[in-house]
Amino acid sequence: MSAYALPPPACRPDRPRRFDAARRDATRRRAQAMREMR
Repeated sequence: MSAYALPPPACRPDRPRRFDAARRDATRRRAQAMREMR
């Protein structure tokens, strides 16, 4: 599992940009799947 799949540890509050992009991509994919289901 990639380190970017989990939120950052408390000692490093600044999130890498890749984590934000991956989360945004997953949210978009989930929304698209929900749209296709109906």
